[in-house]
Amino acid sequence: MNKIMKTIALALLGALVLSVAGCGGNVVASVNGETISRADLDKRINRYKDELAQAGGANNKEMLASLERQELDRMIDEKLFLQEAKKRNVDVSDSQVEAELANEKKQFPSDAEYQEALKKYQLTEAELRDLVRSRLVFNGLYDAITADIQVSDADVAKYYQDNPVKFKQNRQVKAAHILLKTEEDAKAVIAELGKGADFGQLAAQKSIDPSAAQNKGDLGYFSAEDMVKEFSDAAFAMKKGEISKTPVKSNFGYHVIRVDDTKEARQQTFDEVKDQIRVDLGADRKQERFESWFADVKANAKIERKLPEAPATPQAPQGQGQAPQGSAPAPSPAPAGNAQPGK
Repeated sequence: MNKIMKTIALALLGALVLSVAGCGGNVVASVNGETISRADLDKRINRYKDELAQAGGANNKEMLASLERQELDRMIDEKLFLQEAKKRNVDVSDSQVEAELANEKKQFPSDAEYQEALKKYQLTEAELRDLVRSRLVFNGLYDAITADIQVSDADVAKYYQDNPVKFKQNRQVKAAHILLKTEEDAKAVIAELGKGADFGQLAAQKSIDPSAAQNKGDLGYFSAEDMVKEFSDAAFAMKKGEISKTPVKSNFGYHVIRVDDTKEARQQTFDEVKDQIRVDLGADRKQERFESWFADVKANAKIERKLPEAPATPQAPQGQGQAPQGSAPAPSPAPAGNAQPGK
């Protein structure tokens, strides 16, 4: 599923939270006869309050009003998605929901951390189950709308011929690193390596890069632009098999680098990229189809908004009055600290 669709899907998740709440209150909008209540909208806005407070906007009336309008638009879209899914008999079974919920739980290192995530997002497990069901329904709707999208061999070949620059591969290096907090620590590791210590074992034992315990510092192949400049400059100046003679400082700390392989710049062949082209073209076409379809659905819907219209001026400052990013209510595992030198 493409990124935009995921974003829409995440937004859709909120609808179930609202329905679980089952609140009444004044109506702020109607969508083909189905209403959205003031209480429902307030519940959604309340989820943003901590982030608004951090941005200094908790008491800014214009910012809150702008956020309400944006959120109401999102809730209207969600209503339309659910209505269309119902029309097309898109549904999921309880067993599908339970299997997906089990997968969600597996993403957490422990049940305690899973429960903490639920608490953070103000969700019960029953509410999360409803969110999962909603996401699966949306996925089913997306698949139904885009089911007939095809990409032919001729399409793939034409794309390759028309876009040669996209398949130019820059020089690449395959390297591993050990990340240390201080220059002294890095120098000590270099000294140990000089005495024959195993690079992978030292990475697993001493690197402050959280991934090193599993990958022993291996970063795979990368292009210069994939990494921060200090790291790239050092790695691309080294020869295959070479290990840093001095620590390499970046904003992540001090790196000890080992270069394992290099690949010179070249043009990727059609056979190398044809499968990926087919996947990408299919995803793009599905996205276009779904967005076009939804634009028609929305144009033909009977939508009534009852919030006050936005004033012509002043505009909310950039980055303010917008729904905080990453505010989808479904809990997800906290990302591991990324101490790799990638940008």
